[in-house]
Amino acid sequence: MTDRTVSTGLWDRLTWWSVALVFLFFLTLPLWFHEEYYLHALVNVFIHSMVAIGLRLLWRTGLVSFGTAGFIAIGGYAAGLLSRDLGISFWLSLPLGGCAAAVFAVAIGIPTLRLKSSYFFLISWATGEIIRLSFLYLFIPVFGGWQGFRKIPPPDTIIIPGILLIDFSQKVHWYYLALFLLCVSAFIMLRIDYSRIGTTIGALFDAPDLCEAVGVPTMAYRVFAFATACFMAGVAGAVYGSFNTFLHPESFTIIQSIETVSYVIIGGASTVWGPILGVFVVKGIAMSVRGIGAYEIILAGALMILVMIFIPEGLSGLPRRIRRYVTRRRVKESMESQHGD
Repeated sequence: MTDRTVSTGLWDRLTWWSVALVFLFFLTLPLWFHEEYYLHALVNVFIHSMVAIGLRLLWRTGLVSFGTAGFIAIGGYAAGLLSRDLGISFWLSLPLGGCAAAVFAVAIGIPTLRLKSSYFFLISWATGEIIRLSFLYLFIPVFGGWQGFRKIPPPDTIIIPGILLIDFSQKVHWYYLALFLLCVSAFIMLRIDYSRIGTTIGALFDAPDLCEAVGVPTMAYRVFAFATACFMAGVAGAVYGSFNTFLHPESFTIIQSIETVSYVIIGGASTVWGPILGVFVVKGIAMSVRGIGAYEIILAGALMILVMIFIPEGLSGLPRRIRRYVTRRRVKESMESQHGD
């Protein structure tokens, strides 16, 4: 076993231990920290993280969507309509909201994912705007138009007699629900990454022409990635709508889609944890400069530019850079010592 193999194994173990410690921290956070404002903010962070790790899968095919906010809206409005107007339980409307977004993504993706990335960017942006304007101006008696979609019910209370009562009128219960859904989303993405599908999707990013030349059905993989990303966006929209009990089309503009892209760029798309890190960094900056309006977007944009210039692989790539630096230093010191002898 070489030193390089041992070093790689050590870094991998450190990464997983770090993830485990971070998970333990957030799992126990409400037990010793009861500030509802920050619990509310963390629920929104977890919701945005679900969207970001879904978009990461599409990013790995070499494409990026600037209409993600529209698919969040589809999931939110679909789930809200099912639970508020049809009386369907939140626990069933949640996946159905994701499925509605995924079905719409497949319908849009089949004719458009064959296009080059620049054209797909324009079409995704236009699609997001069409979705937003449809909820704003069409079917106003159903979706509320400018008045918004109101009185979305919370999830049904979970009762385990004598053991547990989960009432979603409390922020802490929303916190654990959002954390659980984020963990499920991350687990699904990890399973995809380590499957043949994930390996092929990674190859699409590195060598799309070669993949097509050897007979890989690139279109099918791109549709799968797009539908999966939009399914997660739809589920996040369903949670967002029920959590806030209110939806408005102006909450799903191109600005929100660009923010989602910034999470992936800043955090990095090489790992599942990268976009989650990106959400925490961007949202942390937004909270620290809260109240200065458009400067929040400017700061996020500036950070995205700096990361793209100096750390193209994203902040999650910093440990890998440090590992390479340490390895080079060791090799250099070893060669110098041998030369001295």
